[in-house]
Amino acid sequence: MASSPACCIAAGLAADGMVSLMARRLGERPDYSAYRFTLGRAVHYDAALLLTHAEDTSFRFDGLGSSWLVQMGRGGGSHPRDSQCDEMDLRTQRERDLRRLMDAIRHLRDYDPHLHHVAFNTCVVGGHQIMPGRGLRHSGHFWDAMVRDLYDGDDGKLWEHLQRAWSFVAVLAVDAAILKAAQEAGAVDEKAEAWATERKLLDGLPRD
Repeated sequence: MASSPACCIAAGLAADGMVSLMARRLGERPDYSAYRFTLGRAVHYDAALLLTHAEDTSFRFDGLGSSWLVQMGRGGGSHPRDSQCDEMDLRTQRERDLRRLMDAIRHLRDYDPHLHHVAFNTCVVGGHQIMPGRGLRHSGHFWDAMVRDLYDGDDGKLWEHLQRAWSFVAVLAVDAAILKAAQEAGAVDEKAEAWATERKLLDGLPRD
């Protein structure tokens, strides 16, 4: 059997993870490319962060280790400190990103029910390990069950389908400016984009 895609995920997303620590918006990266630095890979990694830290009020994309900075900004006084205001803004943005992410995953069910089943159970319900600066690794019961029951032990095929699923989700989940930057670099799934465009699903993407 080929090498585990769990390892491939960690290696393939390593650079995405490093950049994500400096990003402020879902899927945002300074550079994209048609293979390694695709929009789908970026959103796949960021989605894991969002889902893992959904209840963490101090989480932010631009620094998983920033909690101590937030804590320093909390204190007395009649006016909230800058860090508190910044935290509230980021929390509002994170909640918006989560809503759009889940909406995109629901549209994935209409686009390709099999990809939806695989991505939802592996990435949303299933377990993963986030390694800041290195990437993420899928594991656990759902991953093992998918590989065994749906892919006859071919975890490489499962990883391929996850890439396709997140390439679709990314098109609907990110801001218009981020989508445009990825399009210009050839880092967007053209089939997914055409499907969404035909149904006018991109018309409502937030713009700067």
